Amino acid sequence: MRGSSQRLSPSDTDSTRNCLLPSSEQALIREFMQALTEEIEAIKKGKGGSIITVYDGSFVRREGPFYVYVFTTESPLIVMDDAPAEVEVGGQRFPGQVISVQGSEVAIGIEHDFGGSIVEARLITNLWYLLEALRKRYEEVLNGQRPLDTRLGQRLFGFASATPRLDSGDLNLPPSPCVLNNEQLTAIRAACGSDVHFIWGPPGTGKTQTIGFLIAALLRRNLRVLVVSQTNVATDHAIASAAELLLNTEDYQSGKLVRYGNISPNSKLPEMVIPDKISERLGQHLKEQLAKLQVELGRVQSELTGIREVEMLLSAEKEALRRLGELEARLQRCAQEYKIEKSHARSLAMQLQEDKSKMVEAHAAGKLKRFFLGLDLTKLQAQVRRREYELAVVRRKVAATVSKINDLRVAIDRERAQADRCARKWKAILSQYRLDVATISARIGQLTKRAEKLTAAVRAIEAELEALHTKILREAKVIATSLTKATIAPQIDDQKFDVLVVDEASMAPMPSLYFAAGRATQKAIIVGDFRQLPPIVLAESEMAQKWLGRDIFNQAGIERAVEEQKPEPRLTMLRRQYRMHPEISRISNSIIYGGQLLDCLSRDTLRDIAAFLDKSPFATTPLVLYDVSVTNPWSSRLEQGGRYNLYSAVLSAELARRAANAGIKSIGVISPYTAHTRLIKMMLDESGDATLRHLKVSTVHRFQGLEQEVIIFDIAEGPMPRYGPSGLVNGFELASQAAKLINVAITRPKAQLVLVANMDYLVSRLRRDSILVRVLEQIRQRSTVVDSRKIVNDYFCAEFEHWTRMLDPRDDGINPDDSTLYTERNFYAAFFADLRKSVREIIVVSPFMTVSRTQQFLNLFHSKVAQGIEVRVFTRTLREQQGHMFQQAEMAFEGLKNVGVQVIERRGLHQKFAFIDRRVAWEGSLNILSQSEARSTEHMRRLPFPKTCEELIKLHNFGSDSEVDPGTRRQVQTDRKCEICGSTMVLVRGPHGIFVGCMNYPRCQNRYSIRRGDRIGTDVVCPGRNDVPCGKPMVATRGRFGVYLRCSDQNCKGTRNIRG
Repeated sequence: MRGSSQRLSPSDTDSTRNCLLPSSEQALIREFMQALTEEIEAIKKGKGGSIITVYDGSFVRREGPFYVYVFTTESPLIVMDDAPAEVEVGGQRFPGQVISVQGSEVAIGIEHDFGGSIVEARLITNLWYLLEALRKRYEEVLNGQRPLDTRLGQRLFGFASATPRLDSGDLNLPPSPCVLNNEQLTAIRAACGSDVHFIWGPPGTGKTQTIGFLIAALLRRNLRVLVVSQTNVATDHAIASAAELLLNTEDYQSGKLVRYGNISPNSKLPEMVIPDKISERLGQHLKEQLAKLQVELGRVQSELTGIREVEMLLSAEKEALRRLGELEARLQRCAQEYKIEKSHARSLAMQLQEDKSKMVEAHAAGKLKRFFLGLDLTKLQAQVRRREYELAVVRRKVAATVSKINDLRVAIDRERAQADRCARKWKAILSQYRLDVATISARIGQLTKRAEKLTAAVRAIEAELEALHTKILREAKVIATSLTKATIAPQIDDQKFDVLVVDEASMAPMPSLYFAAGRATQKAIIVGDFRQLPPIVLAESEMAQKWLGRDIFNQAGIERAVEEQKPEPRLTMLRRQYRMHPEISRISNSIIYGGQLLDCLSRDTLRDIAAFLDKSPFATTPLVLYDVSVTNPWSSRLEQGGRYNLYSAVLSAELARRAANAGIKSIGVISPYTAHTRLIKMMLDESGDATLRHLKVSTVHRFQGLEQEVIIFDIAEGPMPRYGPSGLVNGFELASQAAKLINVAITRPKAQLVLVANMDYLVSRLRRDSILVRVLEQIRQRSTVVDSRKIVNDYFCAEFEHWTRMLDPRDDGINPDDSTLYTERNFYAAFFADLRKSVREIIVVSPFMTVSRTQQFLNLFHSKVAQGIEVRVFTRTLREQQGHMFQQAEMAFEGLKNVGVQVIERRGLHQKFAFIDRRVAWEGSLNILSQSEARSTEHMRRLPFPKTCEELIKLHNFGSDSEVDPGTRRQVQTDRKCEICGSTMVLVRGPHGIFVGCMNYPRCQNRYSIRRGDRIGTDVVCPGRNDVPCGKPMVATRGRFGVYLRCSDQNCKGTRNIRG
């Protein structure tokens, strides 16, 4: 056992001293923890979570705390079953769990009832939560805080020897109309007689049926069984298969077969395997008692509430009367104040009248009389003003007092009414319960004691019912759950089993499987197919690949024994195939399974398949190949690495639409690449057809374990600068990822496999013995082959630009008058916005080109060329590209040329420009077609000035294609024919100059040099010289400075350089 490279802190080292496991097993667990940690870090680097929009949610059922809804996803969702999630509806987030993902459908349990449907929601998932939970459990094992029985796990993983197979005796299988074949019986007998056994079940060979009978056989041996699978769908199928065999047994009727955890929405399980249903039946008497107690408690609480309301009403009446007394006292004081202020006002008015009379008299008298009468006119005037002011102040006080008196009277009326209302209410309640005020307290005491007794009785029964769920799990003889629940659910922690049965074992992460094996003591029975895909792992580190990127068949040496054709007593293979049309199964049988499978379809199944093929819109044959070779569509990559092929996606979406319109309900569309399936899904969603929106569109990985009547398998590969076919489809060994992916893909259909592929490209780029080429050749020989142009007749599809934008959206909201300085961080978004608005001409001047940057422009350039827009790229000559940049430029040249872009080479070119419709110019220091993501010092300025554009184009001669070279849109053709393939010979640019080569070069390697004295006729017309036109053909010849073109007419001295 190799030790972990992960270093432990001193505290970790100290804590492991408490662990009772041997050091080798501790080292194994540390490796598991390191692999989980590295995968968690890889997930977090990719933002650690996922937020996608989901549509058309329909309510399925209530399950525990969850309301289960099935949604259609906008893009493929990669998340484990039972992962925690949040669902955002109307701006609010609600907790939930992902129950299952099947193609483009996701079932989500939400802790909120939204009724029958949810039009649209956002699903927020944490992709590393479950891995972290498992890592913490292993940490607790090392710390001595959690026990783990590793004996069975050690034997399962091949670290300890499994005991020899024993005679299992009579299987004692339950009666059933289903008849098991010899291999199924052998597998069950071997599993019952072994402590570790592997059942190899290729697609359609009856794994689920075998598991059902196996569980029954183990149950009848008084063994307690834990059944797990990586998905809830497979878990449901396994327990349903066993329950159907045992419907009439006491074990089933008494709830001894239990499906624990989230049930997938389309599963139809027998009732007595569902804990809630078992609880309902077993707890029926308790529920009846509970209902009676709750009715009586409700009556007591109602009376108690009413009488306590009397207390509140009496208190409220008392308070109202108190406030009423205070208000009446205030009213009396205000009335007294009113009388005083009113009297004062009258007195001031009389005094003011006297002062005014004296002032009149003073005005009428002369000075002498005023002197003798003591009438001082000035003093009188001042006194009148003072009296007027004092009178005004007093009158305002009187008015304020009158207002206060009115308010008090209103408040008094209100309080009096409140007191009357309270009195009427409490008298009515006391009359209802035939009580009086004196007996209220005693009655409340009686009722309170009664309510407490009833509440205690209710809680006791509820606890008993709650314990019933625990009791159901504790007394269950078979528990089926997801592998996730089996490892981290607290409800499983205290459970011990005799046998662990694992379905879909090739998909089970080994750290989870090892932990689950610790739940069992006697047997581990592994069912699956190691020729199908292992778990998805993002981390590329050695430890993550070792423990998360392989399956248990590989770890236990089963796969190696099969490949070396050695006898393996731990393995039984199921060999009879019951599901697929024989023409479909023949492919995987001959290539993947070595011809070991037998087709044993029933007459009913064959009849159903024949009926399906009769109505298929594709062909009446089970194999249909839509070959896109003639169109030869270009493949692209998103910046994050996802591959897609626009033409191929349009074709697949159209094929799916035709199948749906023909009334076919069971349709699956699959591809190796997430970006490509997302594109197909968007096309179907945007159709507005609800049927198309609900079609299952998914990656091959997410479709493993599912099946449909017809599968459209879109390989999505095509010419791509720098990149050939990816490792997902390029492999020749049976153990390769490519072989497993292809096997999963071609074994999903029951009646018809529709393949979308670029046959010529794939056959030319892959080894002859590669798995995909072997599959393609078989399909081509035995299928209906259709030229894809009969479905989508033009590579330059009018919608291509739209779908490019949808798949890789950029900001189109740029201000037309913006002349801001941009760096490479924000340049490309703004530049793409300008490109998309072009209607006449695009000129890009970039001295250097790289594949990674150029390929981002190919689809948009392709679309613009299709619209009749001229696209020209000016760059340095190939000869000036040094080292690695030569290969980069050469591949970029090829890619641009294939989509119809004119590439013009100019020696010594150093300017960086772009012109859109000669209305917007971009100028700066950034190489548009080679800028690295890592650099951050270059800049470009946007110049939205038409006159400036014209001046720059004229100044640098970017407006005319006056130079001839092999990098332009049209190759220079010669008058020679290829001796090998008969094609026209052309001038080809190589790293050491121009030579004559086959137009199919480098696929056809026929080539030769141009020597001094050679005159190779070309299709280039001489423009003449000194303003004298010529029009004669030109010939290629070698001069002092290399190959150039000269006029074939000896009297004309016209020459042209071939830049290189």
